[in-house]
Amino acid sequence: MVKNKKLQQSFLQELLQTQERVGKRISKDLHDSVGQSLLLVKNKVLQNKDQKTASIVDGVIDEVRAISRSLHPFKLEELGLTVTLQSSVEMIDENYDIFISAEIDNIDTVFDQEKEVNIYRLVQESFNNILKHSNARSAEIIVINKETDVEIIIKDNGKGFDVSKEKSSVSKIGLKTLSERSKFLKASFKTLSEIDQGTTLIFNIPKHV
Repeated sequence: MVKNKKLQQSFLQELLQTQERVGKRISKDLHDSVGQSLLLVKNKVLQNKDQKTASIVDGVIDEVRAISRSLHPFKLEELGLTVTLQSSVEMIDENYDIFISAEIDNIDTVFDQEKEVNIYRLVQESFNNILKHSNARSAEIIVINKETDVEIIIKDNGKGFDVSKEKSSVSKIGLKTLSERSKFLKASFKTLSEIDQGTTLIFNIPKHV
């Protein structure tokens, strides 16, 4: 039973890493190949003074860029983890009917690139869960750069849930994925929640493991 559980965890973590590698490759192809081709099409259309079609192509370019960003966060490599987390939270605040506050310490160069991607996904998936399930009006993220670890606290004022029932439910893939990412980072992961009292997620990610 214990061996099967370890095998399952190993498989899930390998699956997450494979998804990331495939996503990065497809994202690069979309940006470099499809994106560039669409820009050429737009330029040809503008030469014919067809502004209506050019605006349609613009819309498609924006969609391709959005898909590319979701498949792999290239901003991480360009801007660092701190700014990428800040900008992703600001984007949610601007585009959804929820107020988000953020206090994010500088954590650039603390972790290697693979861990940075997993931390970014950890935050992204936490907020996706809030948007999908919580009915929250506000949320906050606090990132604290401590001496031996980085602590990430994500709170919402949503409907909350019964933690014991949620953990036992296989269908709640959101929490399961967060748990697997935490294990990959050798991080502790706590979920605090009560019905109608919101939810708090706490991740403590060790620096030197």
